[in-house]
Amino acid sequence: MEALAVNMNENIHPAEKRKYTKDNIESVKRRNNMRKEKPKPIEGKINFSAGSVDEKNLIYEMTNDIKKAMGDGNPNRTTNKDMFIEVMTFYIKNNITQPLEDQHMAEEDNVPFLDCSFTTCNEETSIQKLFVTAETSIENRIQRVTNHGKVCKSQLHLKSTDIKGHVGVCKFKCDEKHELLWSSSLYMGDKYLCNLRMSHGFYVSGILPNQYSRFCQASNIGSIGETTLNSIFQKSSPVVSRLVKESYETALLEEIASDEELQEGIDIVTDARHGTRKNSMYTDVVCLGARTHKDTC
Repeated sequence: MEALAVNMNENIHPAEKRKYTKDNIESVKRRNNMRKEKPKPIEGKINFSAGSVDEKNLIYEMTNDIKKAMGDGNPNRTTNKDMFIEVMTFYIKNNITQPLEDQHMAEEDNVPFLDCSFTTCNEETSIQKLFVTAETSIENRIQRVTNHGKVCKSQLHLKSTDIKGHVGVCKFKCDEKHELLWSSSLYMGDKYLCNLRMSHGFYVSGILPNQYSRFCQASNIGSIGETTLNSIFQKSSPVVSRLVKESYETALLEEIASDEELQEGIDIVTDARHGTRKNSMYTDVVCLGARTHKDTC
């Protein structure tokens, strides 16, 4: 055994040292230098406090849902860093960046920020539907579009417009199938405010029903149907009559109070001569107080 061990030791030779050419040595040096210069990943932590275990788990679930959406169904494809950057970028873009950019551009041009984007129309768009709206309805439209933008990146588009009297009822829809229904007028009771105001203007203007119809048809702003007009008239007529009577009484009292000598009554200014002419039955005879010049009857 000893002779065999000696023989084996004689056959073992030390490994030859690996020889590097000059080019190999230079490439190894460059690789090592690059490894040294490459910055090491910097770890970061975000701590949060939850009111309960359920609240903490909810945050984890929401985080996982976002990563799953970004990773096409696989949350492991998205790192926490990428998820946080995406969420914060979305919030900043929709709440901070754009207003600041617009303000900065306005300051560079030395003009106050005001987007006056007046658009021109062509032959096709000149015959589009028109309707009457109210300021509060416009504010409501802005707020609802803003709320949609907080939960959906897709832009809303106008799909249809129904005209109800002088009011427009618009349906908006985005690529994600979200729908938004908006009317250009508030409700007052069971009627649209804009329709009530337009009908009031029709009654006090003195124009005839056929004139109102021709005006609405020519301007293409919709029109209130005869049934609705009659319904509004029946409701408003008693109120108007009461207010007219109160106005007459107030004007008469003011005229009496302005005259110190009432033995012979008050003086009036009128145009009663129309009563002797043709078609005088259609004439409104106005009686004004001589001193106050207010309608007394």
